[in-house]
Amino acid sequence: MGKRKWFQWTVQREEAAVLVAHGALTHEEVALRLGIARRTLSRWKADPEFGERVRAVVDDAAESLQTRSIAGRQARVDALTDRWL
Repeated sequence: MGKRKWFQWTVQREEAAVLVAHGALTHEEVALRLGIARRTLSRWKADPEFGERVRAVVDDAAESLQTRSIAGRQARVDALTDRWL
């Protein structure tokens, strides 16, 4: 069995992980934006470390949305409470 090569992070790979996680672009568009071949992006996506980073970006975005949603609700409740008082 071959030894797995270590995945070395670069600014370009980090940007690729963020773009893939956001899902607004196709993989072809991500590759074009980064100036890499689509096949290169496919290899990166196959690496477990890259996949973990994509999941982390998605989780961070979900947590941020939830926090903003809760803060918005709290502001509305506070405004209604002020009006009632």
